Amino acid sequence: MGKGKKTVEEGTVKIAVRVRPFNKREKRANASLIIRMANLEGGAKTFVTDPDSNEERDFAYDFAFQSHSKEIQGIGPHATQDTVMETLGVPVLNTALEGKNICLFAYGQTGAGKSFSMLGKIAIPELQGIVPRVCNRIFEMIAENKDPNVKYSIEIQVIEIYCEMINDLLANRKNWPRRGHRPKLTPKDGYVAMTIRKPCNSFEEINKAIQFADKNRSVGSHALNPESSRAHTIYTIHYKKMTQTPGSKTKATISARMNLVDLAGSERTSSAGTSGQMLKEGNAINLSLTALGGCIKSLAEGKKAQFRTSKLTLMLQGSMTNGLVVMIAAVSPASICYPETVSTLRFADRVKTVKVKAVSNVTEDPVAEIKKEMAEMKARLEAEIVELQKQASGQSDGSMDEAEEAAMKAALQKEREEVERLKAEMEEMANQQIEEEDESDDAKAQRAYGIDREWSVAIRDMGKNSSLEEPNPHFANLHCDDRLSLSLVYPFEVGSTLIGKKDEVSPPKIEFNGLGIHKGHCIVERTEDGHVWLEARNGRSLVNGKAVQRVELKHNDRVWLGTAYAFLFKFPGKEAEGTIFPEDDEFDYLDAEEEISAQQQQKMGKGLEPKIAEKLSAAINSCKQANMIAMELGAVPRFTPKLSKVSYVGGDGLDVLVAVAYGGTVLLWPWEKFSARLTYMTDRWQEHDAAVQKNETLPPLAPLDDPFIDLEPQFIGEGHLVLSSLANMIDFETTVAVLGVNNVMQGQSVRFAVRICDVTLQEDARLGTPRYRDCFVRYRLGFRSEVEDDDDSVWSVSKPVNGLKKRPVFDFKTDHTMEVDDDVLRHLQKGSLRIQIFGKLVPACYQGIVPKIGTDAQVKYFQDLLGVLKEETVPLERPKVVNGFEDLLNAYMQMQAQVTPDGRSAVKVLENFLTPGDEVEGFSPNGYQPSHSPSNERPAKCLVDSGKYLNFQKEGAGIIVTPKHGATVVCGIALTSANDYPVRDPASWAIYGSNGGDFTEIATGFVPTFKERFERSDLLTFDNDTRYTKYKVVFPTVRDSGKGNSVQIQKIELFELREGKADVEEHLRAKFAEMDVNGNGVVERNELLGGMVTDFMGVLCEMLKAAGIAADGRCSYEEFSRLYLQAFGSLAQRAAELRAGKSARSSES
Repeated sequence: MGKGKKTVEEGTVKIAVRVRPFNKREKRANASLIIRMANLEGGAKTFVTDPDSNEERDFAYDFAFQSHSKEIQGIGPHATQDTVMETLGVPVLNTALEGKNICLFAYGQTGAGKSFSMLGKIAIPELQGIVPRVCNRIFEMIAENKDPNVKYSIEIQVIEIYCEMINDLLANRKNWPRRGHRPKLTPKDGYVAMTIRKPCNSFEEINKAIQFADKNRSVGSHALNPESSRAHTIYTIHYKKMTQTPGSKTKATISARMNLVDLAGSERTSSAGTSGQMLKEGNAINLSLTALGGCIKSLAEGKKAQFRTSKLTLMLQGSMTNGLVVMIAAVSPASICYPETVSTLRFADRVKTVKVKAVSNVTEDPVAEIKKEMAEMKARLEAEIVELQKQASGQSDGSMDEAEEAAMKAALQKEREEVERLKAEMEEMANQQIEEEDESDDAKAQRAYGIDREWSVAIRDMGKNSSLEEPNPHFANLHCDDRLSLSLVYPFEVGSTLIGKKDEVSPPKIEFNGLGIHKGHCIVERTEDGHVWLEARNGRSLVNGKAVQRVELKHNDRVWLGTAYAFLFKFPGKEAEGTIFPEDDEFDYLDAEEEISAQQQQKMGKGLEPKIAEKLSAAINSCKQANMIAMELGAVPRFTPKLSKVSYVGGDGLDVLVAVAYGGTVLLWPWEKFSARLTYMTDRWQEHDAAVQKNETLPPLAPLDDPFIDLEPQFIGEGHLVLSSLANMIDFETTVAVLGVNNVMQGQSVRFAVRICDVTLQEDARLGTPRYRDCFVRYRLGFRSEVEDDDDSVWSVSKPVNGLKKRPVFDFKTDHTMEVDDDVLRHLQKGSLRIQIFGKLVPACYQGIVPKIGTDAQVKYFQDLLGVLKEETVPLERPKVVNGFEDLLNAYMQMQAQVTPDGRSAVKVLENFLTPGDEVEGFSPNGYQPSHSPSNERPAKCLVDSGKYLNFQKEGAGIIVTPKHGATVVCGIALTSANDYPVRDPASWAIYGSNGGDFTEIATGFVPTFKERFERSDLLTFDNDTRYTKYKVVFPTVRDSGKGNSVQIQKIELFELREGKADVEEHLRAKFAEMDVNGNGVVERNELLGGMVTDFMGVLCEMLKAAGIAADGRCSYEEFSRLYLQAFGSLAQRAAELRAGKSARSSES
């Protein structure tokens, strides 16, 4: 067996707190400094002042680095990157040189300075972080070695963990496994990822690896959205020192792994306090951090840690169970970040109690050591099975029924199979590690050469060099991580540069395949006389926050392509002609994001707090991204940001929510929940995009796995109970008003005494019953410790009241015992108890959620959905399609209007304003030519009821039309499919308007799959309040670009609200006849059950069933018309707003 002198070092996790300078957003918000630090004998203290109470709290840790200011006195000695390296980096390095594993991780909210401490700015030596400095010191030490019998091996491995997938940042992205790398168990190092380990012989080589990893990160997030690409990054340095004993075959080996971890932002992702899917999603974006906190808590309490909970904890298990651990807690100095700062420091409090031990990896026979460790690991795995069998036999005493015993045996068998799999995997990995130990220097050099060659291929798809070094005009990327901004550069030579999605027919010179990018997306033209123009061809292109058609680019212009590609345009030599940014206020990604959302922000509210304004800006742009994903995936919901004074996820005051519209049903998601779901939506889009590239079709997701479908309890409303009576020891009983997020009373109040008693819910006018079932209530007392922890443990939660009840009785009581200190007394005197009510939506509310995925699939999906809701499935064999929500709304408006003597009513209705005589021309991305369309299928044909318009240019083709009617406010579009192959049908649409100048984007959307030829789509509506005299309608994507040779459409209709006349009776008779399939003058029960799967008709069916139709199972026209009117009752407010000239959807948002 291997021999070596092993030493063991024990201790607790070392904690260092570092505070950075104010960033520009904190300066703009006039934030105050709330942190000071003091170095003490044997440790340091960090003091934090609560900006509301002015109370100062102190936290004791090992080190405190005040990097906020050199000038301000009394806040602690100033710390530079050199200070951090000498205090933390050098001990980390020395530990590794002794053969002990080390884990150094940085924790804190996004933007707190984690990456700066870990990596810094590599190009500037004095600003380099710990990772490059440690690597540089290693090679300086190696250079000092003069002993020929001593050899060193240094390898670097860089991975990111994103959405529970492990990606290799040292590999070409095009070769990444679709589902990431699976961690594998080794006898020596615990779980490892079998990703590239790059041998390095100098600091320059290791620096090159770090820079390649950075570019890989930039490209990846650039293709989607930096907010949705938050990931943990682990830099692992594999160190080995081998000393050959003269005259002997053995060599003493010292080895160590340094895990240097840059964690994703630790934002507080409060959940809605419920169980199941919503709770998991509320924390999904921080799943790894939650798991890390759980493991740390278990280790601190001396319990077995559940490292298998997440990929991050699996990858860190080896270091945390056999190695020294150091944590940098990065915090903001600003008053507006007080909650996040305290949350980070409280996490550090838990971490500092964890005890760790490190055994030095010193041996004279590494191969024998691996075999020994493998045998020990196998024995431990076998012992786990024996222990489980003992537990099982102890429970099999006759107290369990057959089902429980069968379940226990099945669980035991599953665990046994998992142990066998781990043993086989470990043996395979052990053999691989043995091969690595025997690898020759030549083989290692050959491996390094192969990696370099792969990098050279991958770099061809990335930016060529830094922005400062590029002499040509160019795009330079913007990234939410400032360190990665301007790291990707795309230069423009004289001539035209086509930018867009991969296209084998017309390959782009610059290829982007991210969200919202289309084939032939845009062209950048550089002329010989020194001008650069951007022309939008087939997708969303914004310059300085505004949609453009063709514009000249100036230095420092901000350019957005699609929904996620953000750039600064740089024009060396012509800086004076463009925007000059102040040296201390360089334009960044968040500035660009705020610029494009500024117009919508102005509409939603002026004078917002900077923190809320920034959150609203992110929500506006993220909702656009979510809508784009929904459009491309054919999903139903549409997302709109919303400001509300009722927040069920955090403190009091204004907060940002997201309204999710499924036809007639609107849900409200907290920002954290929407962000988590957006991650899964993005993941689903990536799968879809990969399938499209391979000409494959993804199977639809089950309802529980669908990120667009929310089956969990919904927030109904909340109320606040003033506690001042308790402060005076007075019993009391009162009622509490329950307000929804719209600040509207949600039925009657909750009655509250010692226990929560009951609540009466508001009825849904569409249903005639409450829209919620299985309601439950929760509350929290609101003490400071609860607000800071902000997790579900601080809420008292009742059991759900099963079923649909207008007046659910909770009958819930909880006793609270607490020690009354100054904080508690202050809260009782001035604070309040927060009460919140949740409930599940009734099945009828889900009618509009069914995606447009074909008749058979639609029926199965809806039946699965009802199955999930534990409701009786409905036999929907032949669902029909109604003409759209607006048609039905118009009918209701007519019914509500004052009827004239002739039985007709004058109201505003949506009408098509395009006529056959309008001036119309074709549009193609590269300029329309007559040869692009057959002679009998020219653009004018799409304005008449016969014939069709066809364009061989396919994606991006369309029309430009000047209506004779004059200036109009378009707010809807309808399309009719043409006669030929469905593969030519448009899959998406975009409308632009012009008043003689450039075209401005008005709206975009997807085209539901046509089931028949000459089928008219639903009327698709959108927000718009600007008049235009000319419109451009284009089709960015077609149904199957690979098989179709063109795009075709039989008719295009554009709608505006106009004064018109319509016959109410005629409309009702038509709808009745539509349901009277048998044509016998009555709607029968079997016809009703085979009715339409839509939001409105589903509600109507529920009402007809509730009314029992009639004793004979029939419904007359009179009964039908009465219930039809009642089903529209909840639309009165929207109808009134439409009469005032607003669209239905704008009133909803």
